[in-house]
Amino acid sequence: MNNLLASANVPMVAVSADLRIRRYTPSAAKMFNVLPSDVGRPIGNLRPSIDIPDLEALIGEVVDTVQVRERGVRDREGRHHLLRIHPFRTADNRIDGAVVVLLDVEEVTLQAARLRQKAALIDLSSDAIIARDRDSVITFWNHGAQDTYGWTAEEAVGKVSHVLLQTSSPGDGADIDALLRSRDRWQGDVTHTRRDGTRILVESSHVVYRAANGDVLGILEINRDITDRQRMIDELAHNAAELAAADRRKNEFLATLAHELRNPLTPLRNGIHILDMIGNRAPEAIAARDAIKRSVEHMTRLIDDLLDISRITRGHIELRRATADIGATVKDAVAEFQAMADTANRKLTVRLPRDPLYVDADALRLTQVVENLLHNAIKFTSEGGKIEVALTGDDGHAILKVRDSGIGIAPENLSRIWEPFTQADTSLERERGGLGIGLTLVRTLVELHGGSVAVHSGGMGKGSEFVVRLPSVAGQRVRAKTDRAPQSKAQPVPLSGHRILIVDDNTDAANSLASLLSLMDNDVRTANDGPEALRIAAEYGPEIILLDIGLPGMNGYDVARALRRNSANGRPLIVAVSGYGSRQDMERSVEAGFDAHFVKPMEISALQEFLTAHARG
Repeated sequence: MNNLLASANVPMVAVSADLRIRRYTPSAAKMFNVLPSDVGRPIGNLRPSIDIPDLEALIGEVVDTVQVRERGVRDREGRHHLLRIHPFRTADNRIDGAVVVLLDVEEVTLQAARLRQKAALIDLSSDAIIARDRDSVITFWNHGAQDTYGWTAEEAVGKVSHVLLQTSSPGDGADIDALLRSRDRWQGDVTHTRRDGTRILVESSHVVYRAANGDVLGILEINRDITDRQRMIDELAHNAAELAAADRRKNEFLATLAHELRNPLTPLRNGIHILDMIGNRAPEAIAARDAIKRSVEHMTRLIDDLLDISRITRGHIELRRATADIGATVKDAVAEFQAMADTANRKLTVRLPRDPLYVDADALRLTQVVENLLHNAIKFTSEGGKIEVALTGDDGHAILKVRDSGIGIAPENLSRIWEPFTQADTSLERERGGLGIGLTLVRTLVELHGGSVAVHSGGMGKGSEFVVRLPSVAGQRVRAKTDRAPQSKAQPVPLSGHRILIVDDNTDAANSLASLLSLMDNDVRTANDGPEALRIAAEYGPEIILLDIGLPGMNGYDVARALRRNSANGRPLIVAVSGYGSRQDMERSVEAGFDAHFVKPMEISALQEFLTAHARG
């Protein structure tokens, strides 16, 4: 009794049958003005802060009648309290006094209002809030549960929760309850059944309320319908899978397209070389051959750019960086495009710094950036126009500016031109063609090098200026050339007097290359498939085998492996000449035993440079 009174926060005073104070709670000290020294004294001697003139008479009445008495009273601050007097019984059921209790009515009323407000909020929640006892019998069911499942509170209360809702996953409702006996909470996604039979997916959270001894007294369950959200996630996942599949098909198509487009370019390039050697020397004939050369080079560049866009979208662009003089790169690119500018009657000028300007860059990709900017400038500048190229160093950066007096760019297109396949003019009458991918490559490659590129234009008809900024570094000059074969200062190995086997299922490509190499005093054989190539190689013993990859029946990789396995073939140089030129294609060539890999259309000079490098070891 003493411990109970000491821990209670309600003002209580216990008195004996003769109305003397026996015990009191700490909170009674203020309300009744009782002190420890008052224990044993009559309660009537107290001067409480609450006016209770007939307190002794009320206590006496309770002791005499053994009936509880209540009365509303007010303290000196005007707060309302409920005075309640209980008879006190001993263990042998004898009345031995009374207990006087004061309850703060306003505080109780306020707490009740708060509880009602919280209950109303819980009831109005859009989430389904369900309380159930230790046997999973529903004891509370809010409006959110009614809206979610369709049953009213009157219909749901008293039912076993997992039976009513037909809970499934991860096991069933009984499994969840079993887990909750050893845990304080559980959360997961479960499937429930609505009143109309519809199955819904809910995000479910369970919290356990336990007694002091750990027994489960009740469980609070909060469920949120996520059926639509999950359906949307599933649709997004399905769409993402379809997009990924479409992207794979696109990449496969582009690789196949590049291969198929490169095949007809090969006999064209070979034919031009043959005509250069034996053709008509009249100016008109030379001009025609030069025009075909430029067209072949342009087509080759378009194919390479198209494949690079595919690699960019897949994140497969790989930089092989080294210290390079960007001035040399710009000088070489301008020299390469000078003939194109002269033919189109455009004036191309270049200003370079006196000293080398070094950057940490992939030489091939750096050349690609400069060439794309130059090609665009010439293409979009009318006859008689000017293209100015300037390279400067400023504050740790190399700054390349390519300015033209061409058609300019409308303000609304300044941000769009960097997007893949974007054309400023999409009309049927447009004068300048292209795929709309060159500038996308420029921006991506520059940013991969840690730089930036910007465009400025005063509008249509007012020209354009592209500005590339790359971090500059200190170092020795590495010449930025685009040749795939290694550069050599040694005496070139003559591409003559060799025994060469050409393997290609494209008859025109094989025959034209054979004719060209024969004119260069080589002994040449051709084969159009893998088995024929193996047979001729065994009989002919070639020194060099130029082998296509995409052969029918037996591909070029398998042919190369078969050649390497047969020691009777000796150790010929096996060179891949293929329309397939991705990094993976070249890695597979190395694994199959190829000595080199050239992408169609192959330049004869590139093959000669490879032979020179190989001869040096």
